[in-house]
Amino acid sequence: MEAARAAKDDRFRNDPDSPVPPHARAAFRGLAYFPIDEAYRVTARVERLPSPQRVRVVASGGDVRDYERACVLRFELRGRALSLAGFVPEEGQSDEPYLFVPFQDATSGKESYGGGRYLDPDVPSGPTLSIDFNEAYHPYCVYDDSWSCVIPPPENRLPIAVRAGERLPDPRGATPPR
Repeated sequence: MEAARAAKDDRFRNDPDSPVPPHARAAFRGLAYFPIDEAYRVTARVERLPSPQRVRVVASGGDVRDYERACVLRFELRGRALSLAGFVPEEGQSDEPYLFVPFQDATSGKESYGGGRYLDPDVPSGPTLSIDFNEAYHPYCVYDDSWSCVIPPPENRLPIAVRAGERLPDPRGATPPR
């Protein structure tokens, strides 16, 4: 996981398609992360919906995105029974199928971006799915206001602090340099 984090830092610093604006890349010192914690790797029970439900999800730029609520992921974390909805983009929005799990938690707006973080676990093929919150990442609008990022729907707001994955560099909630 450390190698993947270092590669992402390099991509954010050097890739022409980086979400970090060109004027801020020289000052970019790398992303901040919570320490890797095995307790944040959980196995979720996948509850597939009889038929996917079309949902419209609001983004930070005020636009609305269409997804299908494909499943509910039920898991236990820090002794609490929790759940998150898993979404897939509507047909034609992506070349590859993927499961999109945006979420907010008690760190949102304090230790992590207030608009939430994202997970992209494998598309479930069986009754369970591994979720690794150590892989939670901030959306690109954290680095540049020109991006519009999905805001997690109310059903994906966790009542606990998930201190895993990307975090803000300033624990008081300051955003990275723009």
